[in-house]
Amino acid sequence: MTTAEVDVYAKVLAIIISLGVMASSVLVLRQQRYELFREVSKAHWRTVAQRQDMWSLRARIASLVGPERIRIALPKDASKWEPIPHRLGDKPKPSHTRMAFDPTLPIGPRQAFGG
Repeated sequence: MTTAEVDVYAKVLAIIISLGVMASSVLVLRQQRYELFREVSKAHWRTVAQRQDMWSLRARIASLVGPERIRIALPKDASKWEPIPHRLGDKPKPSHTRMAFDPTLPIGPRQAFGG
């Protein structure tokens, strides 16, 4: 064999080895992607299960503790509880647009705002 033939064989061998390395690295990346998708899917299903458990616990609490039991328990509590505004008999906030007017200012342009 001449040195030119040896150089060609060496180049072909180097190309084959580099193609093998690239192919194996692509396979490794694909496998890592599959494992990542599997972990994301497992995390998603754990989240769904925890959400279902949370809602079932909320439903159970709501069935066990009604407003009448809360009204009985509140006077026994030493802390001061304030009602949530705009609930339980309060007039609701207006939902239509009205004109803003300050009677202390001279009559001038008015600005519309929601309320």
